[in-house]
Amino acid sequence: MKSDMAIAQLRQYKEYGESVLQSLELVSQNPPPQESWFPNSIHENIQRLKASAQRVVEIASSPVKIGIMGEFSSGKTLLIGSLIGYADALPVSETPTTGNVTAIHLRQQPDLQTTQIGKYTVHYLSDEGVKECLRFMLQEVEVRAKAAELSLELLASLKNLHPTKIVDSNGILRWCEQAWNQTQSLELRSLLRELVVYMRTYNAYGKYIGGKSYEIDHTTAKKGLRLAEPPMNILELSFDQLPAPPQPWANFAQPSAVDLHKSFSLIRRIDVTVEVSKEIWDLSALQGTNEFVLLDFPGLGSADSGVRDTFLSLRELTDVQTLLLLLNGRYPGGAIASKIRTMLERDKGQDLRDRIIVGVGRFNQLPLTQSDERALDELIDEPLLSEANILESLGILQLTIASASNLTTEKKNIVLLSQLHGLAKLAELSSLIQVSSPEFLPELDIPNKLSEVELREKWQQLSKKLPPSSTLHKQLSDFAEDGGISRLRSL
Repeated sequence: MKSDMAIAQLRQYKEYGESVLQSLELVSQNPPPQESWFPNSIHENIQRLKASAQRVVEIASSPVKIGIMGEFSSGKTLLIGSLIGYADALPVSETPTTGNVTAIHLRQQPDLQTTQIGKYTVHYLSDEGVKECLRFMLQEVEVRAKAAELSLELLASLKNLHPTKIVDSNGILRWCEQAWNQTQSLELRSLLRELVVYMRTYNAYGKYIGGKSYEIDHTTAKKGLRLAEPPMNILELSFDQLPAPPQPWANFAQPSAVDLHKSFSLIRRIDVTVEVSKEIWDLSALQGTNEFVLLDFPGLGSADSGVRDTFLSLRELTDVQTLLLLLNGRYPGGAIASKIRTMLERDKGQDLRDRIIVGVGRFNQLPLTQSDERALDELIDEPLLSEANILESLGILQLTIASASNLTTEKKNIVLLSQLHGLAKLAELSSLIQVSSPEFLPELDIPNKLSEVELREKWQQLSKKLPPSSTLHKQLSDFAEDGGISRLRSL
């Protein structure tokens, strides 16, 4: 209901802006007489009003964009699969494999059927985009180089390498080699390696693929858009052991999976269209002028996240209306999500908490001790309880809720999640629907294990001890019902 009201309001704003523009057009065609009382600034004011009305129409007609960011191994990619009704629509792995901003454009399917994944479009950075990214990377190099106490001479020469009209690739690579040989800083060396790969990739492909877009199939995308694992012994490597310049593509008209992998650092964004049945996710209110886009961001804030990833994420976040921050329920109380929020607020210069939804991913794997399990059993045997009673007795749950509450202004925007349980429940909806590839199907048995079922039932029983108006009652019952996935879709 709220979604329908919000969409109706957007359309009203659009119609109002258009009516203002029409009125201003009539004024410009029939200007009032130049009498003495007529202010000289009227034409300037009309232009300002016209620009404002055009901006209202633009915003009200623009796609609804939800940015999704998460702590490492919180199950972010699997969560997206749960939301759209197909588990491994995107690569799923315990290692950080995303690396690129992926824009998932959702469309409504007319009939009840399996979610359809369209072709992927890979967009490469333009020459100006390459320079912007390079300037961002070099600024971070300077910060880490100062912390590593590189020589003043080397620090001074770095300032001359920031690109303006041209990119001094050879100069940057020479500087990286000198810096590499001067430092044993893990943070600096990791960035130097990233910068070397970026420059060598640009030298090999920049003039051929800069600013271009390529349509690729699902198989090529899954094989070619996975990040290579960084070396574990980076402090033991010599500069000569860093990745060599890549070989040219066999065909610059169409990349293979190997070509995508080789040109990975120049990719700006991936776009994919996903068609979802109404029974899985009702998007009917968004048909027409408004489009719904989920933006999957690489692992911001994690130790393995690249500086290029951060640049691309901050760039794409400009037009995002709402953020979903996904915590890792296996390790409650982590600081990564807060670090992400701080980073975003520093970039945008505003408090973003009223625009954040918090998901506690893998809540089914919350690390309950034997003491916690006893406390949970004892609480279930109690009559009506308050949230304070429960959180005081279950410290691990209190820590989880407190960590999430620090990220958003609304407790109702906190959702406890089990991504696999959501998919397993969806699979029960109809035999017409496949919710994963055959290779992933064994994973869907996990929510049906006796230990998982018993624990969900306990959370459900605990929720019934709370008043219906309680936020925690809603969070626990939603989790027990379908892993919180329906609740997250509605938010």
